[in-house]
Formats: sequence, C-alpha cells, structure tokens
Amino acid sequence: MGKSEKCGLTLPVPRIERAIRDSGVCKNTSSAVPVFLTATVETILGKIVQNAAAGADSGKRRLTPTDLMKAVNMDLDVGRVLSGFAYTSHLPALGDKGGFLDFILPLDEQKERQAKKKESAARRRERMTELAAKRKAAKARTVAAA
Repeated sequence: MGKSEKCGLTLPVPRIERAIRDSGVCKNTSSAVPVFLTATVETILGKIVQNAAAGADSGKRRLTPTDLMKAVNMDLDVGRVLSGFAYTSHLPALGDKGGFLDFILPLDEQKERQAKKKESAARRRERMTELAAKRKAAKARTVAAA
C-alpha cells in the first residue's frame, strides 16, 4: 500500500516528494511535507473542476479549456493562487454582460488582433527607418561641416 492510498489521495505523493527533492529548495524535509502539498494541490484541482462542471452547459459531457479558465477566473482565491500562470489574473475581468470574460477570443476577433499587430509592426519599422535616415543625414552634416 503506497503513501497515496494510505492518505486517501488520488495524486501521487512520491512524485511530489521527488519534485521537492529535485528542486533543491531545502536539504531536509519532513515526510509529511509531500503528503500535505499533494493534498493541497488535489484540493485546488478539485475545486477548479467542480466550479468548471457547475459553470459548463448542462448538456455537455466534457469540460473544455474554456470551462476551466472561467472556473479559475470566477473564483478570486484560486485566481490569486494561479496568478502569473498561462491565462489567469487576480483581477476579475468583467465583460459587457456583467459576467466574466471568456479569454479565448473568437476566430474573427483573433484575426482582427493579428491584423492590427501587423499594421503596428509595419508602422514601427517605418518610423525606425525614418529615424535611422535622419541620424545618418545629421551625422553626414556634422562630418561635412568639420
């Protein structure tokens, strides 16, 4: 019987223990540390999945990444814990309808943003070439004046 079974956990305690040892955070740790950390991660994951299942459409059989993102962003505590990772934020992002924004944009909006990025990059390149030309001209004038 392994540590996970003894503690009634689903996630593997030895894997977390090995990650703690390999990370080099500290030389010695108690045998309770990986168990506690595994239980904490399992609790947070359970809360996210539970919120995602509650927020998903009732006819769905599977949770999508969008459902998980909404669940993380709807719970401020989980959002704070996961802030700085992938798609989360510690601030609530309210949409037009007063609900939380769906952070995966529809395809047409993605294309619009990509087009705007390309336009701004082209403008930036033009400005840089103009500045380089002005600098070159100014340098030529100073050399000619000397």
